[in-house]
Amino acid sequence: MKQRGSKDGNGQNSIKGKLYRPILLLLIFFGVIFISVININMKRVANQEAYRLSQVLASQNLAVHTFINQEQKPSFFDASDLGEDDFIPELMSSTYMIRQINEHLDPLVPVNYYYKEVAVNARSPQNEAYDYEVEALRRFNNGEIDEIREVMDWNDKTYFVYMQPGEYMEEGCIQCHGTAEQAPAGLVDYYGPERSFGREPGELVSALSIRIPLEEAYAGANRTSLILSATYGLMLLLLFGSSSSVISRVVVKPVSSLDNRVRDTLTRFNGKAADVVLNGDEIENVSSAFDFLEERLSEAYDNLEQHAKSLEVKVEERTRDLNRVNAQLVLANQNDWLLGVLNRGAFDMRAKSEFDRMRRGQGPISFVMMDLDRFKSYNDMYGREAGDKTLKRVVEIIQQNIRAYDVCGRYAGEEFVICLPNTSRQEANEIASRIVTGIYGAEIYHRQNEPFGRVTVSAGVAGVENAKDTYFERLIKEADDNMYKAKEVRNTYYPQ
Repeated sequence: MKQRGSKDGNGQNSIKGKLYRPILLLLIFFGVIFISVININMKRVANQEAYRLSQVLASQNLAVHTFINQEQKPSFFDASDLGEDDFIPELMSSTYMIRQINEHLDPLVPVNYYYKEVAVNARSPQNEAYDYEVEALRRFNNGEIDEIREVMDWNDKTYFVYMQPGEYMEEGCIQCHGTAEQAPAGLVDYYGPERSFGREPGELVSALSIRIPLEEAYAGANRTSLILSATYGLMLLLLFGSSSSVISRVVVKPVSSLDNRVRDTLTRFNGKAADVVLNGDEIENVSSAFDFLEERLSEAYDNLEQHAKSLEVKVEERTRDLNRVNAQLVLANQNDWLLGVLNRGAFDMRAKSEFDRMRRGQGPISFVMMDLDRFKSYNDMYGREAGDKTLKRVVEIIQQNIRAYDVCGRYAGEEFVICLPNTSRQEANEIASRIVTGIYGAEIYHRQNEPFGRVTVSAGVAGVENAKDTYFERLIKEADDNMYKAKEVRNTYYPQ
């Protein structure tokens, strides 16, 4: 009998301690999952809001670009008397004007966001792209992506980063961005002859780069998670305290009572409880009691099993003897004891089965019915022993001329029948001819069988190309009738 661990002073080996611990751990686990899901969802919502704000800022600035380039600048040039070499950035550069608008807008917006229209070799150094933005421009130009949105840490702060394509170079802008020689002299004097030249029509020359700070939103999500954690912890204490009383009354006390009854029962059963070590928790003690009873029952079962095995051996011996006798009886019932071929009953069963199989497959089947000519006089003249020997020889000749799956049976004393599945009537005629010839050629002397002077056989053949066109009994009768027609001549088969 296995010994169980003993209870400690805090009762942690009791059913109460083992029941409460997993419940508490399970509640804590689900609480952590719940609060984590809320925290993640709040941060996801903050990211979505940052994405929407980024789209608004980008759309707004692209709309301003479009208005300046397509409406304001053409109207200004039509109304002014500026020369070709004059350049006023406040009126002629949309990028410059948007940059100035955003500088006035920044103090009015509560969100400390970052906005920049970036380019490689930008006309103004203020719009020059840094490494991350340069790579984004390359991917935009190659068609790999059409926007970027991700959360990144920047200078130890968390931002939502958004980028999308900005301006594509238009034909009307090539004068200022083609070569320094083509550009207005005032523009070259203002920006220099190096920056933002060599552009091509249709080229993506800028991207909108936006960063929305997420520190405050994430901090709010963390504060909410902390508050939920404290609230859940308080609720957990209250719930655990109230459920403890219920579990104690509904589970612990009944199990303890069962433990006491097990001790009393085992003491009465075995004389003393020491035979079974009951020093685990209440459920383990009940299990120990069942182990003890199982051992006793196992001993009794082993004794019964040994007795049953000895009886089983005797029954098996008797069963083998009976099966052997039954097999011999079945074989004797199916086979002709003298010749080793099927008797009439067994032949009818086998032949009917073959006929049904050919009927389902709609294939040919034939029967040959044969009878030894004037064989009664042979037995009378030469005796029963010679007659049996001749019948055995006849069976040998028949089996030499048929296939292994053909069915041969002894229908009466000297009358035999053969079932030939998958055999046409013409093929059955050939088999009948070989058997008739073979028996005649065996030269078994028979003086009374004149004019042949030897043992002969007469055979009747019946067959169809499709077994579905006839019936088993009809074929057997036709073969039998044809055999009697052959016996009118003897030593032949009919019809030929």
